[in-house]
Amino acid sequence: MNNQGDINNEDVDKIKRRKLCLIHGSMMAVPSPFKHNSVVVEQRIHGGFESFRNEIENGRVDLFRWFDEYDPSFKSDILSPLKAYYSDRERVKNEKLQLKLFTHLQLTMPTVIATHSKGCELILNTFKNYGLVGSIKYIIFIQSDADNVIDLKELADKFSVINIFAKDDLTLWSSVILNRGVGRHGLNAINLNNVENIEYTSFGNHNASMNDLEIKEFIMHLL
Repeated sequence: MNNQGDINNEDVDKIKRRKLCLIHGSMMAVPSPFKHNSVVVEQRIHGGFESFRNEIENGRVDLFRWFDEYDPSFKSDILSPLKAYYSDRERVKNEKLQLKLFTHLQLTMPTVIATHSKGCELILNTFKNYGLVGSIKYIIFIQSDADNVIDLKELADKFSVINIFAKDDLTLWSSVILNRGVGRHGLNAINLNNVENIEYTSFGNHNASMNDLEIKEFIMHLL
């Protein structure tokens, strides 16, 4: 498996039957004293999208993996999650990563993109610098850890955007602090044309929606 979303030795026609592309958020597959090794393995395979486990494994759903490779020493570093977050916050600004995502979407031609947390900022940056493929009908932001309203407005002018937000997401409130008080898209409804807002109750869990079968069913019905 390639952790950067590359597609190797697969039939192109099969790839193009994948109409849904999932894009995970930050801090995936980070060795940490707070995370069991089995969770790290799961995140490498499924990007945290546990509800889509079977679809990812059988190839029905595409997952763009952009997580970093971390030194094993992270396992004993209590600051590893914070260090990984700051690293990923910079990585989504990297144009090489954005180009890799854009090229991936050109090959797969999805109709729906569902992206979680910091992956939402990766989509916004990719759109700003490279554009997105015309096959896309919906872009779903799930508990988004992004804040660029200008780029989001331009994105929503071209694509239907669905914002699944959770006012009780404790991780996103922490992100507000880490980002010097700047609000996150995933905490509130977004008042823009062509953006549909869906409020979600996460009970404080930033990853709750990724494991929610109702959210999965909603996404699958858009295909």
